Amino acid sequence: MALIKCPGCGKKMSDKVSSCPKCGYPTVGWGNVATESSKSPKKKFAYVTIVIGVIIVFVIGIACMFLLINRNKPAKEAMKIIIEDKGKKVSFDRIYYNSSENACVVYFNNGKVDDVAVVLLNSREVGYQNLYNLSVLGMAMAKTEEQKQKIAQQMISDPYDPVYVYEVENGKETWKLIYR
Repeated sequence: MALIKCPGCGKKMSDKVSSCPKCGYPTVGWGNVATESSKSPKKKFAYVTIVIGVIIVFVIGIACMFLLINRNKPAKEAMKIIIEDKGKKVSFDRIYYNSSENACVVYFNNGKVDDVAVVLLNSREVGYQNLYNLSVLGMAMAKTEEQKQKIAQQMISDPYDPVYVYEVENGKETWKLIYR
């Protein structure tokens, strides 16, 4: 004998009776009625556990995708800025990112020569090591004080920062490799 729920009043009753003892609702012709004993609590728990597990895996997957997309965002932005400046024949070797400075140090080849750039992502400014080196050479070759002043002004306004490159090349922890 199994207990079933009366569709009329909701009270429990035997599956052997012909009508509900409480409200008189007839049980004849119900056919295959699901009984309480056929609904195992273990099956319900397993089903709920599986659903919760699937939801957790889905949420973790979305979070990982979001992190991966945003992780490469500074590298993509730095590449875009350099390509706009140097043209499409640029090949990138590696890119380091400093989140507190929101700056990238980019090692690349522009088709002819290897170069290093410092890209300031907030202002979209970029400074190149080769141009900086030419300025240093120009300073050494300048003959007049006026020429030295002009070159010094160019060097100050150039966003290339040799300290950033020094920090990257000496493994300072604030710079993270984000592209290789």
